[in-house]
Amino acid sequence: MAPCRGPKDAERENRTKGVVRIAGLSLAVLRSLRDQAIALRDTQGLWIDSGRLYGSQTNPRPGGEELTTGDVFVEVVLPTLKANPQLRTYAECLEQMYEDDDDDDNYEKTGVATVYVIHTWGATFAETVSAIESTQLPGDYFFLDVFCENYKVLTGQRIATVQYLSGSFEQRIARVSRSLVVMSPWEKPACLERTWCMYEMLLTSITDAELLVATPMADQAIFHWTLLNDFNSITLRTSQLNIEETAASSEFAYDSIMQTLTRNDGGTRPGSVRIASALRHALQEHAAIFATTDEGKKLLSKGGKIKPLTHSPEAAGSELGNGPCFGSALLGFMTRWLGAPIGLNDAEVVARTAVTTRELTLGKSHPDTLVAVNHLAMVLDGLDRVAEAEALFRRSLASKEAALGPVHLETLTSAYNIARVLERKTDVEAVEEAEYLLRRTHVGREASVGPAHPVTLQSAHALASVLIRRSELDRRASPAKLEEAARLLRRVIAGREKTLGKDDVAYMASVDALARVFDAQGKADEAEALHRSVLASREKLLGSAHPDTLASLHHLGISLQRQSARLRGDAKSSLQDAAEVLISRALAGREQVLGPNAPETLASLDALAGIKFQRGNTGHAEKHYRKALEARRAVLGPEHTDTMVTCENLAAVLVADEEYAEAEKLLRVSLAGLEKTLGADSEHALHTAVKLARVLRKIGTPAGLTESAAILRGALAGYEKKLGREAAMTLVVVNDLAVSLELLAQLDEAGKLLRRALYGREKQFGTDNADTLVSAAALANVLMKMGKLEAAEALARRVYAARIQTLGSSNSATLDSMRQLARMLEERGELDEAEELYVAAHEATLKLKGEFHAEVKELQQALATLDEKREGALNAGRGAHDDAHAARARAKAGRVFRQQDAKNQTGFFKGNKAILTRGQSIVADTEPVAG
Repeated sequence: MAPCRGPKDAERENRTKGVVRIAGLSLAVLRSLRDQAIALRDTQGLWIDSGRLYGSQTNPRPGGEELTTGDVFVEVVLPTLKANPQLRTYAECLEQMYEDDDDDDNYEKTGVATVYVIHTWGATFAETVSAIESTQLPGDYFFLDVFCENYKVLTGQRIATVQYLSGSFEQRIARVSRSLVVMSPWEKPACLERTWCMYEMLLTSITDAELLVATPMADQAIFHWTLLNDFNSITLRTSQLNIEETAASSEFAYDSIMQTLTRNDGGTRPGSVRIASALRHALQEHAAIFATTDEGKKLLSKGGKIKPLTHSPEAAGSELGNGPCFGSALLGFMTRWLGAPIGLNDAEVVARTAVTTRELTLGKSHPDTLVAVNHLAMVLDGLDRVAEAEALFRRSLASKEAALGPVHLETLTSAYNIARVLERKTDVEAVEEAEYLLRRTHVGREASVGPAHPVTLQSAHALASVLIRRSELDRRASPAKLEEAARLLRRVIAGREKTLGKDDVAYMASVDALARVFDAQGKADEAEALHRSVLASREKLLGSAHPDTLASLHHLGISLQRQSARLRGDAKSSLQDAAEVLISRALAGREQVLGPNAPETLASLDALAGIKFQRGNTGHAEKHYRKALEARRAVLGPEHTDTMVTCENLAAVLVADEEYAEAEKLLRVSLAGLEKTLGADSEHALHTAVKLARVLRKIGTPAGLTESAAILRGALAGYEKKLGREAAMTLVVVNDLAVSLELLAQLDEAGKLLRRALYGREKQFGTDNADTLVSAAALANVLMKMGKLEAAEALARRVYAARIQTLGSSNSATLDSMRQLARMLEERGELDEAEELYVAAHEATLKLKGEFHAEVKELQQALATLDEKREGALNAGRGAHDDAHAARARAKAGRVFRQQDAKNQTGFFKGNKAILTRGQSIVADTEPVAG
């Protein structure tokens, strides 16, 4: 069997065959070197002489100063190379180090250079690395001369001739194909004053390599503001560039570059003009991309705009080239430039013109035509014309499949684009296709470039996101989808941590996604820990006002709110307090950064309303929900699923306040919209139908009860088909339908349904489960109405005892059981015990809901009725007068019956065989369950 081959074997073969390899360092290595530079800050070092650097050094660097790139060369690179005299570059030292290490993962720290970094040695090394980080090119390998160039050339031991400058140097930039110029500090970039940097930009333009621009993180705000609001100053500054007015580290280098320019271009002016043009285009491109980000949208919404580089195709022709397609190239560029919130309609016109021009000059299947098609699709997607965007993305995919094959990376990118559009749809079929396309993309990328490549990790992350979306739309598939999403995200996190580090935005996005998976799986502790970790990292790296940081605040708040729903007492209140603070901060930040009507802002507003409602503050909850509903209708449209979710949330608040008429209207609107957009058999539509049926039951008119039962029959059929007969949600509807039938006096069918619900819930969740007890209580009511008082009382006692044990005596469900049992005892003539329960329920409800609540008044009426019954019995000569008088005295004195813990039962429970113990079946003594 042939031995396994890895990347190291291929590299060794390349070296033995004499292949010239341009080495680059990964971002992880550069970050490590930055850490070394920071560690050396407080020690004395060596200044860089303007002469030979490799010889003896003078002028010691005092401690306490940030190390420049030149300092890093002298204090890190040269000592390493002195210890390895047979090697020429620091990159070679790293490669040899990793080659001797059996861990293949180390090899990812170096690779073939994909980005050539244009920088100055006088800038602090931390600023240079910060600028590289800001580009978000995590999978690339960066060529920095200080680490990747022959040190003898850098130190002057080997003279760099004019031939070297115009030959090998140019070939190196051409082969790398992308140059990144570090503009630091932004207000007066040092690279524009250095001859070498200017010459590198010129060579980038001559070789048709891509020129990128970056600034350190600290300069990002002013950099982007200038791009969007004052591009004229950039045009003015670049038009004044003159390479002759720059400085070099040596007179020889300066003279050599000037000679090269004179010989090739007849002087330095053409080169300066070309550098200025290339730099302006790079900055314009950066502005166009930035305008589509959250920060860019914020600036644009406050009046910022991107000023065009030129005002006519004729003027632009000299800069873009005068080929037959230069006009369509400009139009394609302008599409990206105009693709900002304030210019999407104009962008569509430009993009369509670009597509038409390229189709006529190049053909419909030419790669450049497909690029223009892709730009038009992105603009239409931004305008929420999803169907048109999807059609164009599909056209691009079909053409690439025909021209390049189904597994080519460009083809897979088109499949990826379609999937991201489909993912945002609300119907299951679209999300299923998105899942299929992303699986195809992920498998293809993994086979082409390996499982650890950044684009493979990108597709794995996207696939996990779609699986999370699938779990939201399909409950039956939810557990398996969430488990697969968690596995994918763990792999992505491990890969991104290795290549990017924990401070990278992509790494944090994957951790955030895993936290949301844990939330959905009910793993509260794990979810909270990850949310807090991501929040701390984002606050440190991006700042407290960054949209990603605000998203982390929102997600952590939601996570804590979910946890609080499972708690009681002070623990519940404490978590609710924390959740409300976090979501309030997220809402305030999003209103400031993204605007009051941004979808993210409205999500936080909706969440804050939910916390207010959960805490019983229905007034504030209603106010927030109405505001969110109005905004979502205006921004997203009345039939968007988010709009309908808020509509249902507002209805829930109105139901709590007994405003049933308006709640009914809202739920009917929501149900009609969901049936239209998702289909009547979608889970969301079925769930909304159940909510409407409950409101109709609350209203209680004969017509409403009949409609409620009809709606629930339809929902039950839908859930049985979609989820199965024993699914939790199916049993919820079984129980609801039984309650509606009970109110319609259809007791036999109601009893059969409740036995089915009770048996299914007890089997799945146990006897102490809240849903199990709901079904048991409902069955007790039906048994009472059917005249089976003894069975009804026994079941009611069991439910009450279980709720005391699990929920406590002051819980509203426990009080419901107290009232139910009291009524049954009253029906059976057990008036003393009934009175004790009524009195206890009255005091607890009065404390919980206030003296004017309807339930308090009902209990007062029940006590009054009980007294009337007792008086009637006395007048008829039945009962003992003294006992009745004593019972009324106890009621008037407000003696409260208190149920102690299960081990110390008192009152009427003492010695009663009907008390439910944990694990005892509630349905053990009932009739057989209906099929």
